[in-house]
Amino acid sequence: MVRIDTSKLHPGMIVKNYKELCKILGIEPKTSNSKIRQLKEIEELISYQKSGHAFIIKEVYDKKTLKFTLSKPRDKRYKNPRNIYTRYISQILLQVINNCSEKQFSNVTFKDICVLLGLVEIDNNEKYVFKNTDGTTLEMTQEQRTLSIQKMESILKSAITSLVNKGYITCQHTERRYTFSFSASINVINLSEMDVQREKQMLHEEFILFITNNYLRKEAVNDTSN
Repeated sequence: MVRIDTSKLHPGMIVKNYKELCKILGIEPKTSNSKIRQLKEIEELISYQKSGHAFIIKEVYDKKTLKFTLSKPRDKRYKNPRNIYTRYISQILLQVINNCSEKQFSNVTFKDICVLLGLVEIDNNEKYVFKNTDGTTLEMTQEQRTLSIQKMESILKSAITSLVNKGYITCQHTERRYTFSFSASINVINLSEMDVQREKQMLHEEFILFITNNYLRKEAVNDTSN
């Protein structure tokens, strides 16, 4: 990756256009999609405001700021991480249902299932106060929490559907309450416990590889020579 030199920029500075900005940063101007990707890299190092073709520099981030880059997926399966989550949750859910009594999985809520799977902590009816330490509003926090819950519920529903379609379990649900029971293939589940463990291990390795390829820090933008 080409080193981007921000030493000549300062807050309040006005750069007349994109080509001039590239010249100051010591990089070659790009076009079309390459330009879009390049601007995203620049935005990791500086904050600016556009005024026509001009760039008004608002902030130049500290050189010790870590630079995060997203690697291109090396395998087609990593293009849709939802599939990995669904398969992983399916295996955990299958094992939990197999080890629990029917009463534990009768008329349970979505939250009950999440607690049994270890996806969330048990709610002790305590009220948690969100402290505004970084400028994040309570509304923003609640909105993100709602979106996360909706995403988790969607993945959990996909996992349940997968197990039902494979004939491992039966499921009835009304108004966010679920009742599970084992299908006629329960003996198959018991006999394939080692297969379940191997599948879980394989999926765990896929998780690690997926996170490594997509979200881990790839490069630190700090000059170690100083």
